Amino acid sequence: MVMTYKADYDLDLEKVVFRMSQLFEDLIPSENAFDYYDKSTWPTLTMAATWVQDDCLLIVFRVEESRGETFVGYFSRISPRYNPDNIEFGAVELMYADSIAGDWFIEKVDLKAPQKIHWRNTHHSLNTPADIEELLDYANEIPMWLSPDLEKWM
Repeated sequence: MVMTYKADYDLDLEKVVFRMSQLFEDLIPSENAFDYYDKSTWPTLTMAATWVQDDCLLIVFRVEESRGETFVGYFSRISPRYNPDNIEFGAVELMYADSIAGDWFIEKVDLKAPQKIHWRNTHHSLNTPADIEELLDYANEIPMWLSPDLEKWM
């Protein structure tokens, strides 16, 4: 099977991220992820998203500040494939290539000490950002922010 990549399609990133955030709302608070969190405390607002590799989308969520965590990021290896019946994404369907919940999470980022970024799980073939500055650099490479108030709560 030939892998297809973002360059093969003109994806509407905002639509993709919105759909992904809807999926993650159910998937993130699972037994494979942060089972000690009550689901009601998890965010539904996606902060930003960017392609880190051709088949890898990074989505950054804002978490309630009262809980002490500021970012929860997620690498999702996805393979967009042509599907003429899928109108919403312009005939492009996003397929998950790997397991979803629990893989490649940023467990916690302390913005006062960004070098302490902790990845719940990493994979040698992924360009995982080393710290929050690099993470934000990825996000800044894209033209879409769903929340322009990032600086306020940083």
